[in-house]
Amino acid sequence: MNCKLSSKIPKQSGRKYIAIFFFAVFPAFPAFPQYAPNILDESYEHDKWGTLPHDILFYFAAYTVSFDSEDDDNGDGMPDLWGIPEWVSFEIKKTDKKYPLAGRPKWMTDRELYNAGIAPDDESYAVPGANSLKEVKTDYRFVRGHMCPKDTAERISRDAAYNTHTLLNAVPQLQWQNNGIWKKIENLCTDWADIYERVWVICGPVFFNKSPSLWLGQGKKRRSRFRTLFLRL
Repeated sequence: MNCKLSSKIPKQSGRKYIAIFFFAVFPAFPAFPQYAPNILDESYEHDKWGTLPHDILFYFAAYTVSFDSEDDDNGDGMPDLWGIPEWVSFEIKKTDKKYPLAGRPKWMTDRELYNAGIAPDDESYAVPGANSLKEVKTDYRFVRGHMCPKDTAERISRDAAYNTHTLLNAVPQLQWQNNGIWKKIENLCTDWADIYERVWVICGPVFFNKSPSLWLGQGKKRRSRFRTLFLRL
């Protein structure tokens, strides 16, 4: 912080006045939406099967995520930053209760990872020039694809559902994928949980040739790697 201090003594009424002016310049930081309280339920075994690799791990009420760090992803001996989760795992239980959110919260990110250049923020999905293209306004636009769905987390609590809206839990998808077959598989998983009482899901991106097919986020934006294929077990 830079401060400038000045003083002035007016010559009025024989009294002395001191006027002090502070001019402060504060660095600008992006304003991030805040997470809801993250209360873990020990009866859930989200990573029951010990999914690997273990990178930057986060434990949320509705899921566990391993987020990519500055490691060598493509085997070229150089560190890579993909800006996406490597995998997300979660348990779904049979339940008659749901705790629906009143609205869709803004997308969040992790401030520490963002400042370190590891995680993107929501601006990464704002592709310059895309609004002028008619086709990307419909099924061919990029959206934030939930790995652990909001609807699944609503079986636990509203806070758990709220905290699915983080880029730690999202990978770029085209709208026709996100609202098509991916949505159908999500619904099947909850249906199976209601039949078999407990279901475990492991999902994440798969890359051919271990190299990016496309990056979202231009200029100074944190980039997010576009996947080639999604896997949900």
